[in-house]
Amino acid sequence: MNLPKFALRAPGFGGFSAGLVIRAREVDLLSMQGGAVTNRVRVPIEGTEDYHITDAVRKAVEAADLKQKRLAVSIPTQHVLFRFFAIPQVPKNEWESVVQFEARKYIPFKIDWLVWDCRVLPSAAANKLDVIFSAIQRETFRKMQEVLENAGVQPVLIEPRSLSLARLAPMAAKDTPNEFMCLVDVEQDSAHLAIVKDRLPYLTRDISFAPSADTSINTGGLNAEPANEGSVVPQLPIGFDGSAEIASPDDGTDPRLKRLFSELSVSMDFFMREYPSTRISRVVMFGEEGQVSAWAGWLAERLQTSVELGNALLDQRIAGQIPLSFAAAIGLLQASGKTPTMDFLKRSQVKASAGTKVSISAASSAAAAGDLAMALKNPAYVAVGAIIAGVIAAGTWLVDSQRLAEAQRQLRQVTASVPQTGFGFETLPVTRLESLQTTTQAQLDLLTKVVQHQTSVAAKLSGLVQTLPEGVWITKLFYEQKLDTSGAVLPRLAINGSCYLGEATKELSAIQQFQDQVKRHAQLFEGFVSTQLDQINAAKDQQRPDYTVRTFQLNCSASRKL
Repeated sequence: MNLPKFALRAPGFGGFSAGLVIRAREVDLLSMQGGAVTNRVRVPIEGTEDYHITDAVRKAVEAADLKQKRLAVSIPTQHVLFRFFAIPQVPKNEWESVVQFEARKYIPFKIDWLVWDCRVLPSAAANKLDVIFSAIQRETFRKMQEVLENAGVQPVLIEPRSLSLARLAPMAAKDTPNEFMCLVDVEQDSAHLAIVKDRLPYLTRDISFAPSADTSINTGGLNAEPANEGSVVPQLPIGFDGSAEIASPDDGTDPRLKRLFSELSVSMDFFMREYPSTRISRVVMFGEEGQVSAWAGWLAERLQTSVELGNALLDQRIAGQIPLSFAAAIGLLQASGKTPTMDFLKRSQVKASAGTKVSISAASSAAAAGDLAMALKNPAYVAVGAIIAGVIAAGTWLVDSQRLAEAQRQLRQVTASVPQTGFGFETLPVTRLESLQTTTQAQLDLLTKVVQHQTSVAAKLSGLVQTLPEGVWITKLFYEQKLDTSGAVLPRLAINGSCYLGEATKELSAIQQFQDQVKRHAQLFEGFVSTQLDQINAAKDQQRPDYTVRTFQLNCSASRKL
């Protein structure tokens, strides 16, 4: 997909660059000239509605005292979906169509409902190309544009915050092409992590520090309704929800730090298990420096990986000091033709350009019609026009006659060359043909019934993510849809999982809670009539042999007999 590059320094900034980062609870605005920061502003978002974000953006722009409001914009990560997959090695002019086709396997939305962009890269696998795919729901993106417009901001670039952070990472060394790093941006009640290489995110994750919150954090009501009601787009595949925090006695450690460790450990283990040739060499932290510097040593000891602050990455890109919490804004302002970008704004305008051409054509036709109407009011023009019309009519009749004769000749040739129907249909009596038609229609009706009653697997998987209690994760999943003799669909679901909460009674209670939540979730339990818990056992965790986890199997069936 050969998309034009975007140069950040847009006309009208007079050498300045300015960028806006919309975070979970606040907005950051940063302006620079050359490599020096000229202004930085942070404004809290004082509510959960769209207009609260608009107010915060407007206040930030006013406080920065910008003469022009053309800004690069980095949008909240919880609205954005990232996927990493491979496609066959095809010519560059076929990338877009092949990426669209392949992406359907990895997203629970229709591709037409999304504004998306991607980067296509060489792959280590033979005859393959690697794709980093990013998307946002079109309705959510429209609301984001409305927020910016109402705040008086004219965006020149809109990209996900994950990419803004990833742009701070150095390029991978030639002798370590499979070495990744994990960037963590910590806020007061949430965090965002991105596993990156060559300034591109390969896996992203939003983490809430709230005691029993979902890992997706709502920001200002900008989340549009998903493709399937109640669906959630997980950043990790099913079975690696990351919500299974390892409990430990209260030792005075900040519970937010424990939650962050749990999510980091699960995400990094999953990534390296999925891609065995990779290595995550270090974790780099951004956020309020007093907080993240106190956390770095604790995390390094338990992750057994280098954990460092991001000052060195920022120092390479700016002159002077700037808080670590402005890392995403610094990364945003590095966007240029030399660095990767995924510009949702540019991609959203692709279809609009076609509509503009149609409007221009319609306007031209309307103008020509007006000129013709004026000419017909002149008698001389009418007489000349009648003569010309007569000549044209005669010529047209002659040409049409020749065309008709040629068309008739071609029709005779085509008719003579059409092969016989075959199977002896042409010799069968009408009653036999009608019988065959009835049988075929019955088979078609059965096939239509089967297709119409197929259950959306994506909806069930999305529902499954929502039902996982704290301390429970999935290790194996089996789902099938069989047909009975009437064509009815009989689904079956088998879930193998584990639970760790430090106490047997709590673990058994959590497993029972999981079963109850599965039965109460309308989309997940659709088509099933019964559930049964089996094979509840205690076992050593393979990744952490010092811990004993509770394993189980939950079966869901379309019949009462399991």
